[in-house]
Amino acid sequence: MRPKLISINDLFGKLDNVGLTAQQSDKLQKEILNCNRLTTFVTFWYWLVSTTTAFNASLSNGKILMFNVWTPYDFQQSPWVYWITLLFQYSCFIIVATQNMTNDLIGPLYFIMLRAHLQILIERIQNIGWDPMKTQDENYEDLVNSIKDHKIIMNIYNILQNLISLTIFIQFADTAIVTAMQLLIILFYAVNFSQIIMLMVSSLASIIEILICCYFADSFTEVTNNLVNAIYSANIFDQSRNFQRTAIIFMQMTQESKVVLAGKVLPITLVTFASIMKTSYSLLTLANHMR
Repeated sequence: MRPKLISINDLFGKLDNVGLTAQQSDKLQKEILNCNRLTTFVTFWYWLVSTTTAFNASLSNGKILMFNVWTPYDFQQSPWVYWITLLFQYSCFIIVATQNMTNDLIGPLYFIMLRAHLQILIERIQNIGWDPMKTQDENYEDLVNSIKDHKIIMNIYNILQNLISLTIFIQFADTAIVTAMQLLIILFYAVNFSQIIMLMVSSLASIIEILICCYFADSFTEVTNNLVNAIYSANIFDQSRNFQRTAIIFMQMTQESKVVLAGKVLPITLVTFASIMKTSYSLLTLANHMR
C-alpha cells in the first residue's frame, strides 16, 4: 500500500505544478484547511471513545480495566497498581486509535483534494476558446493539457479505488453489526450510566467513520458528472476540426460516472450509508426478537 500512496503524492505534485491562478491556489489552501479540520474532528471522536472506555473502567472501584487481559501481576492488589495499569492501557488505546484514524482518513482526505483539482480542471475546460487573445492552436494545446490532467486525476481515482475498496466493504459490514449490537446492549443490558455513554460514543464514532467516506466519495462522483457539461461549455464551434474531434472524444470518455465501489460491489454513496443504517436497525429488531 505504501508505494502506491507515494505514487499518488507524485501525481498530486504534477497537478499542483500546473499553472494555477491565485483564486485556484486559494481554493486548494481552503481544502487543505478543511482536511486539517476533518482530521481534528475525527481524532476528537476516536480519542473520546478511548476516554469514555477508561472512564467507565475507573468507576468500577478498581475491579475492571479497559480490557480484560491477562497481567503478570494482580492489578487489584493496591490502588496505585490499578491506576498505573489503567493509565498504561489508556495510553496504548490512544496510540492505536490515532493510528486507526490515519488509516480511516486516507480515502476521505485524498478525495477532498482530488475533488478540488477536478473542480479546477472543470473551470479551466469551461474557459477554453473564450479568450480572444489566443489562437486556435493555443486553444487546442489547452484542451490537450486538460485531457492529460484529467488522465492524472483518473489514475489517482483508480489507485484509491483499489486501495480502499475492500477496507470500506469490511467497515460497512462491521458498522451495521456493531451498531446494532451496541444499541441492543444500551437498551437492555447496560447497567450504569457510564456504560451507556461509552457505548453511545462508540456507536457514533463507527457511524461517523463510514459517513465521512460515503459523503466525500459521493461528492467526488457528483463533480465527475459535471465534466461533460464543462466540455460543452467551452467554445468548441469556433475552433479547428482537430479541436472539435478531440472535444467530442473527450465528451464520450467522460460520460460515465466515476462511482467508488466498496468490495467492487457496493457504491460508496450517501444512499448506501442510509441502507447500512436501515440494515443495522433490522439487525437490532431481529436480535431483540431472539432475546
